[in-house]
Parts: sequence; structure tokens; C-alpha cells
Amino acid sequence: MAQRCRYCAGLSIEVLVDLAKQEFSGRCMPENAVYHHHKSLPDLESSANDGCDLCTLILDCFRNLRGSFIRHDISSVDEKVDLTDQLEESFFHQAKDLPSKGIRISINAHHLSGLDTIYRVLAFDQIYVDLEKDRTQQPDYDSRPRESRTVVLTLTSPYRKKKFRVGTYEIGRFPTDPDLGSPRNFDIARAWLRDCQENHVSCHRPTELPTRVIDVGTDTEPGILRIFCSRGEPAQYVILSHCWGGIDPLLTTDTIENFQQSIPFDEIPANFRDAIIVTRQLGIRYLWIDSLCILQDSTEDWKVESKKMGYYYSHATLTILAQCSERSTQGFLKPRVDNIKTKPVKLDVTLGAKDKRQVTVEWLPYEREDILSFKHNSHLASRGWTLQEDLLSPRKLYYGNQQIHWKCYEVANSAEGVPSSDFSLLHQFALPFEYKFITSILEDDLPSEDQSSPVDTEELLREFYGLIQMYSMKNFTKKSDRLPAFSGLARRIHKYLEGEYLAGVWGCDFNRGLDWECYDGMAGPGFDTCGQRGLRTSKERERSAPSWSWASAEQVMRFYMLPCTDESTQPRVLECQMAYQDPTNPYGKVDAGHLLVEGYAMPVFERTQITSPCIGEIQIDDPGVSQHGESYVMKVLLYLMKDDDNKSILAVDEVPEGQSKERDSVVFPLQEHIVLIIRQKKSHAGCMLLRKVVGGKDEQFERIGHVQIESSKMPDISEWSRRKLIIV
Repeated sequence: MAQRCRYCAGLSIEVLVDLAKQEFSGRCMPENAVYHHHKSLPDLESSANDGCDLCTLILDCFRNLRGSFIRHDISSVDEKVDLTDQLEESFFHQAKDLPSKGIRISINAHHLSGLDTIYRVLAFDQIYVDLEKDRTQQPDYDSRPRESRTVVLTLTSPYRKKKFRVGTYEIGRFPTDPDLGSPRNFDIARAWLRDCQENHVSCHRPTELPTRVIDVGTDTEPGILRIFCSRGEPAQYVILSHCWGGIDPLLTTDTIENFQQSIPFDEIPANFRDAIIVTRQLGIRYLWIDSLCILQDSTEDWKVESKKMGYYYSHATLTILAQCSERSTQGFLKPRVDNIKTKPVKLDVTLGAKDKRQVTVEWLPYEREDILSFKHNSHLASRGWTLQEDLLSPRKLYYGNQQIHWKCYEVANSAEGVPSSDFSLLHQFALPFEYKFITSILEDDLPSEDQSSPVDTEELLREFYGLIQMYSMKNFTKKSDRLPAFSGLARRIHKYLEGEYLAGVWGCDFNRGLDWECYDGMAGPGFDTCGQRGLRTSKERERSAPSWSWASAEQVMRFYMLPCTDESTQPRVLECQMAYQDPTNPYGKVDAGHLLVEGYAMPVFERTQITSPCIGEIQIDDPGVSQHGESYVMKVLLYLMKDDDNKSILAVDEVPEGQSKERDSVVFPLQEHIVLIIRQKKSHAGCMLLRKVVGGKDEQFERIGHVQIESSKMPDISEWSRRKLIIV
């Protein structure tokens, strides 16, 4: 080991853990319980020049960090300095000439979320290094690590089979092989699968082969790659969850006969070749890939097989998830490219110990990936179909950019042996990624007749609505796939809920299922009754479900979960008629569906120069596209007015902000628009905005938006009309 400065010579993992016991918070640098290093960046630079390897590592990291320094510190720099040029330099060059700032060091854990206490620490695997704050000024930032001011170093154990411990805390990560297709990574995957099959009772499923599978042979005897028609034969099989794109060849009525004889390995996409290699390495003979096991030119075969897909995933021996392959042609057994420009160093676990236990300290030029980060930040996670593929699969082997990961009903693991992070949950939508209740019923498979513990229906429904909100963020090549891609989950959840499942809405909670709105994108200025400002007509929309169903939305959407305070104002469903593409599958594609409801409604008109107070707002479901070609959500303010007969009407401003009209007038729309109350809640009433269908039957409407009216400004129910309406 190179000669170290006195600060680095006095540093050890044990010293940092002892400080963490005094003061600790997940993802934060402590205020006081830190290890004080050199008193300034110039001192650090001088020590590095004298040969201290740890100082050199820290210095190199500061030089590699880009971005602005703390704002109130930048303002203290000599006024002659060009701040524009300075911001383009590294953190080190911005900070080294500022008033003296000591360097602070602490230990932390990647798997924690912000503000977690030390009691949640399972493994310390990170060291934080930053500059001391200027305590004479009020900081305008929090102390959570950010690239622009905090160096995050990674701790790695030298051995794969055993980690060091300080007290009850594991120290460091396992070293990983950057080649995801290496023998070491296959050994790890086989060990995970073997441990699960031998020890995890809740992960066991009877394995009956899908209608068709790919016979891959074995690693020692590959044989001829071919399609095997199983006729329900019991055997283990693997499923590939992947992104489409560039898939050729496909299974069709023209290719199936040849594919039953042989599939040319070199001609199939790279993702498929990699999946075959993994399946063979795991010692499993059969593989299911949708595009090679379902006839792609047969609607009838699609009807049959899509209904079974939930079963296929939930009973597979293992599902391979190609998380980071954007297209099927990219492959996922790719070597990781680190581009590490700094030299790692060793650090004693305990000072003066005879066994000289040491961990490696290094700087990694990328954010560590984990299973939870895949949920919202990977190519695969953006696909609509993959939500149920992930949730229904009892055993999952994830292939990322950096390493392999494992998750089953009892264990989550990674090649580096560090717990998965839940820090990634703190994102703008604040949705729960761990649906514990839904996960538990999926683990239990189908409920038994003598189920002793009652089902918490309210909790199940809450998780369902949260799941749909996350599902609405995903992409679909075919809009009509929204219901089929969720059908496996819906079928399983329905075992625990009473009533029908109607285009994604539960009969046992129908009105709450109608109380949803789109809320993503930019706001538009006005309300278009005639389709003249971007609002599409029913004929222009390619619907994947009836307009009243969340599955018809083409934007990110959300449900309103607050309890109903006045059930007497809710609409009463008198009739619901559905036309399914496959009459035997109520969870799949819907060709048409209408509701006959009786509820409280009020007409909506357009006016100019409105002087009445605003009582709420309208969120348009599908206004079309902006002038830049981007889809958006249009929000419109709603007002309460009186017509010429002194009756209450709802009104919106016809003229967008910034424009003018010569005279105040009512613009009679070509189609009637009404607001229908759905659920009255403590703070507001949730309503549908309905538009009369041109050429439809009397009182036939379609939903085009969601309305919120403040409860304190809600017109008295006597001012609303009780009407029977057909909603398509």
C-alpha cells in the first residue's frame, strides 16, 4: 500500500460505522458525525501529489464531477470570474479557490431511501465525500447526495462467497463479472434457481407446457432448434419477456410447418438467441417466446393463446426479462463497458487488525441499477405487456446493463449481493411499486373454497387503482391491447372480487371505477364543442374500450380515491351491455359496450366575457395533438351561470386567453354537452363530461372528459335534472 497521509491512515470502515451509530440518515451526509479529512481542496491536491492513493482517488472524483457548485458559494467568488465559463468546468475547479472548506467523509447504503434510519441498514456499501457547508449562511439545498457536490464511492468485498462484517452490518458488494454471458454469471443464475426450487414452497407451480414451445435441446446436446406442439405435456419451461422491434422471422401459418422441423439459429433476433443460450445453461429444454409460439397471422389463434398468457407466465419455471434491450435485435448477453478513469484503492475494515481485512474503494461512473429502478427506467418497463408478465411470474431473472438480478416470491438478489433500493420510489407520480396485497394473492395462486382469512376488498381495490395508474404510463404498439395486456392480472384478481369485470371496471365498485381523469402533458386554452380546436370526434378516435372505461384513455390517468359522502347523488346503472371479441373471454378485447344509467345532469354551454365565479375545472380526455404533433391534456375552467329562464347552467369560456370577441353570445354547439355527477366527496364532486353522439339514439352520449366541482360551490341538487342516459 502506498504511503498515506495522516487523515487517510486514520480512516477505516469501523471508524465510519462508529460515526454512523452517532448520527445517520439514509442518502444524506450527517451534519456532525463525519470523519474530518483535509481542511481544503488545495490541501487534498497537495497530499495526492505527495503520493497518497486515497487522496488521489478523491481528487480525481472531484475533477470528474461536472455541474454547478452551491449557489451561495458561487456568489462569493471574485466578481471578475466569468460564471458562465466556470459552470462548464469541473466541481473541483469551481470550488478550489473558494474560502477554505474542509472535506468530510461518511458511510451510507444504496438500498435505503432518503431519511431512513440506521436500523434499516442491511449492508454499508457506499462512502460519501463532500465539502463542509458554510454555516454562516442559510443553505438553499438539502444534504442529499447530488452529482454536482458529493462524491459517492463504492465498497466492494474481495470475495464472492463471504462478506466482511462490522458488528451486525455487512460491508461492501460482491465483485461482478462485466460479461453477462460469462460462466460465473451462469453459475450465479443456476444457484439462484436451484435454491428457489429446493427451498421456496410459495414459488412452486405445476408446470404444464404451453400449446407450443421452442425445443432448445440442452447445453451438452443442443440438437435441432424447433417448435414443439406440446398437447399439455408436463415439463419445465422458460419464458422470454422482451421488447419487440426488428423481429423476423415470425411464426405464421406459412412458417409453422418448417419451424416444426427446424428454426435457423443464426437467422432469429439476438434477444432470442441469447434466451436460448440462457435456457440451455439453466438445464431447461423448452422456451416460450410470443412471436415464435403464437401464430401472428391468425386472429383465432391469438384469441385462444392470449387468454392463456396469464397462465403461461404464472406457471413458468422462470421468466427471463431483457430489461435494457430496446429492440429484439440488440441482445442482452452483452459485456458491460465501465470506462472507469480512476484507480481503486484498498481500505482497512479495522485499523491494526491482524487479519488485515480490506475492502476495495472505487468510483463508478454510473448510477447503480437494481430491480426497482427497472420498474420505471428501462426499455422493457415502458412496454404495456410487461406489467403482468413481471407480476405474474413467480421467478424472474433480470438482465440489465451492469449485472444480473433475481426475484422470486421469497427472495430478491443481485450478482453483487446488495439489497434492492427503494429510493427510486420517490418520483413524481408517487405510486406504490410494491403492491403487497396483490402480490400476496398472486403468490397464493387460485384461492381455495375453504379460504379461512377474509379478503380486504378495499385494500385490494386501492392497489388495483394504483396499478392501473402506473399501467397507463406504458406504451402500446396497438391501442387495442390495453385490456388484453392486463387480462391475466384481472382474471386472477377477479377471484377475490364480486360482480362482473366490465372493460376494466369492477361491478362491485363501479362508480369509483368511473371517477378517473387524464392529467399528463400540457394544458390547452379552450373547450371545443365542434372539434375545431383539436378535440377529436368519436369517429376520429381509435378506441380500445368504451369511452367510460379507463382503458380508453390515451394519456397518463389517475383515480380519485376519496370516499363518497353522498351516495344518493351517484348514478344508478340500469343496464350494461358488452360485446367482446371473444365471448368466452370478458378480460380481453372489447368491440363495443354501453351503459344505461340514471343520474343527475346539467347542460354545459360556451360563453364569452364570463363574470361568474369559477366553481371547478374540466380535464379533457383526448383533445388530440398540439401544433408540434405532441399529444396533450386540455384543462378548462368551469363556471356556474343562469340562462334566460333563470335556470342554472354550467359554462366554459369560448375565447382562449389573450384573444377577444366583439360581442357576448352563447355559442349553441352542434352537439349537446352535459355534466353527469359520479361521486360526491368531501372536498369536491367528481363528474363526467359527456357529448351527445352524432347520429346516435336519443340520449346517447360518449365521455370526453372529467369534471371536478368544489363542494362548497356545488349547485344544489334540486337544480340538476334527473336523466336516463346511454353512455357508449
